[in-house]
Amino acid sequence: MTCGFYNLGTYWRDDGSGLYYNDWANSATTHGNSMTVYNWDGSKWVDWGTVPAWSVGWQFKLVNQIDGVRINC
Repeated sequence: MTCGFYNLGTYWRDDGSGLYYNDWANSATTHGNSMTVYNWDGSKWVDWGTVPAWSVGWQFKLVNQIDGVRINC
């Protein structure tokens, strides 16, 4: 992914489930850029914090609720 915002509800998972990536992430690995994670509350994007740059296996406190990410540049 490149810099910018990504709505995970528009990206199909490639596991054959027929589901999207939103509400699925439990952890993140970043490569050089930090990443801000968001939840969609039904009317707006809620900022849930930032995963630092060069993190490996960063564990989210609230799992399976990430709906969007911003790759920060």
